[in-house]
Amino acid sequence: MKKSPRFRHKSAAAGCLLLAGLLSALPGAAQIPEYKIQSDKPHQDDQFGNAVAISGDYAIIGARRDDQAGKGAGAAYIFKREGSHWRLQAKLLARDAAAIDYFGAAVDLDGDFALVGAPLDDDGSEDAGAAYVFRREDENWLQQAKLTAGDPGRKDKFGAAVAIHSDYLIIGTPLDDNQAGGNAGAAYVFKREGELWNLQAKLIATGPDTKDDEFGISVDIGGEYAIVGAHRDMVKNGTRIVNDGSVYIFRRLVTTWTQQTKMTAKDAPAGSFGYSVSLNADYALVGAYGGDWGGSAYVFQRMDTIWTQQAKLKALDEAAGDNFGISVALNEDQALVGAHQDSDDGYFSGSAYLFKRTLTGWVQTAKLTASDAAAEDQFGLGVALAGDYALIGAPGDDDRGEASGSAYVYGPIGLGCAGFALPDTNAYGNIPGGDQAHVASVPFCFTGEPGDMLLTFQAYALDDNEEVDILLNGSKLWDAPANAGNAWSRDLRVIMPDSLVNDNAANELEFNNTKNPPQASPWGVRQVKVEPCFTLPAVQEYGYIENGDQSHLDRISYCFPPQNGTATIVFEAYDVDREGEVELWLNGAKALTLPVTGNNQWGGQVQVTLPDSLVDEASANLLVFDNVDNPPRTFQWGIRNVALVTTTLAVETPTPTLPLSLHLSQNFPNPFNPITTIRFELPVSGRVRLVVYDVTGQLVQTLVDGMMPAGAHRRAFDAGRLASGIYFYRLEAEGIAVTRKMAVAK
Repeated sequence: MKKSPRFRHKSAAAGCLLLAGLLSALPGAAQIPEYKIQSDKPHQDDQFGNAVAISGDYAIIGARRDDQAGKGAGAAYIFKREGSHWRLQAKLLARDAAAIDYFGAAVDLDGDFALVGAPLDDDGSEDAGAAYVFRREDENWLQQAKLTAGDPGRKDKFGAAVAIHSDYLIIGTPLDDNQAGGNAGAAYVFKREGELWNLQAKLIATGPDTKDDEFGISVDIGGEYAIVGAHRDMVKNGTRIVNDGSVYIFRRLVTTWTQQTKMTAKDAPAGSFGYSVSLNADYALVGAYGGDWGGSAYVFQRMDTIWTQQAKLKALDEAAGDNFGISVALNEDQALVGAHQDSDDGYFSGSAYLFKRTLTGWVQTAKLTASDAAAEDQFGLGVALAGDYALIGAPGDDDRGEASGSAYVYGPIGLGCAGFALPDTNAYGNIPGGDQAHVASVPFCFTGEPGDMLLTFQAYALDDNEEVDILLNGSKLWDAPANAGNAWSRDLRVIMPDSLVNDNAANELEFNNTKNPPQASPWGVRQVKVEPCFTLPAVQEYGYIENGDQSHLDRISYCFPPQNGTATIVFEAYDVDREGEVELWLNGAKALTLPVTGNNQWGGQVQVTLPDSLVDEASANLLVFDNVDNPPRTFQWGIRNVALVTTTLAVETPTPTLPLSLHLSQNFPNPFNPITTIRFELPVSGRVRLVVYDVTGQLVQTLVDGMMPAGAHRRAFDAGRLASGIYFYRLEAEGIAVTRKMAVAK
């Protein structure tokens, strides 16, 4: 549901849906569908897309300089997802709209409620600001309330940042003058009681020298917690005073909000740390667009009452002035960071970066740029993330007038993964003199295609057949076969069935060494790749055929299981009219040349016996029909009804199956200090919650709280900050709860 910061540079965006195509992420990683949204009546300098938010099937997009209700009065647009399209459902305007209110400078959305900031509203005083609550009733969005500060001041800019969650909302007022100092800033918390939104608390920063901090430049709220950014908080760096920034966490006890902690970057000065914030369960994400070279973002995790910095996020291709961290969004184990001045596709064309939390940290999974990117679009000035969808504003887009603006929806992204993009030739594992970063497991990521796919890899020093499990999207695929001695194996292959492959989306492939830890035995994988293949028998026609299939013009790949007897292939060929026109390759080696079958006709059944020396007895086989005359694709040819006959199966490749019931395993190791692994199995996809409690029933940590696919899963638990003793972990799914006990021994 999380959103962007307020708009501070020339740009804007909002609109109706246009399918724009596919956007590539990291090389070899998933392709994420892109949808472009624009206003139904765009005008120059509307800046549609300056702020964005998303919740469920609904999105809200601000256009702070829309002129319908007055020059610069502003507007916000609600879109609803219907299948693969996003339809404009409502255009929101303030009932008392006035020129230069900048209604839509900040937006948020939660369920049936929308919250829109108008920081230059003049009702209480010049630019004192206001915020508006709208409620959805059927297909209509009706203004429910206008909120203002009880103590408005000139140029306070109440509404510069907004957030709403359940019955609570928070509004930032970054230029509020109060006991903390001039322009120290404040944030106001309101609670819904029936149809009314009542002020519950005014939050201000505590501590010395908070003048001009602009506390309230960014806000977020969720459950009992609120986070407020103060990006101009000054710190001393040597002899210089710099705008390092800070964020404050507040906790609600019944009706009282108390400052719990103040957080800064470990590597201060970070540079406008706190300009953007996002809060999700036990995690907080803080943007620092002025930090380092091109900006950064920081992840903090809460354990009980302690917030600690868990990670620092940076773009893999960072460049000076990109402003990475100008906007941030956090949703379960995904993070999205905007970099609106990235200039890959023109000066300030902009970009955004997806990250995913893994057992070992946060990993960049995709860089998003608009498929029609242009200079000064400022794509990424606002970002939002919810469920399987990301929403990114490009308020400077000029498609329908200079800075008329647009926004882009990407998704579904829920299956995005954080492994190494395939193909990957590098060696990973616990290899003497080599890679030591992945002792226990190696993650990979690839884009699935319809039908079965073939995995090929080489393994190092596997002592037995059960040492390494291969997992596909959490389900066990295969035990990698043993290869004695400290040496690399030949190519090994396994068929990945269509039932386990996510089509046209990212797939997580993991090599998991079940002996590591605690035993750090040598092992490794390399030369890992995946490719589509048709599992035999296959009757469909493929090739370059008049009025027929054109999807496999030059070569066609088939897979069949391991064989220890004679392997004979039967098939029908179309228009193989020259010797040597089509070659048959098996497991990377040329096996034979197809016989001539005649012109422009299916030549009847052809039977060929494959050389025994090329047939694999231990892993799957890859059979490729390669038309060496294509391209230039001036000759027709085709293959159909391909089957394997007169064979003996050597090794049965296990068919992966989903768990039959919900299962929570005993953590391992147990007792432990400080890290243990908790494994669990889900028979169906659904919402899952995995939490840890102490013996008093106090919540210690939430490990999972969100949607998960069916299959086998695991989570690491770090008890580094806990005392020795007994703790409990509880899995909740399908309306069932399972609890187990574990021991921390220090």
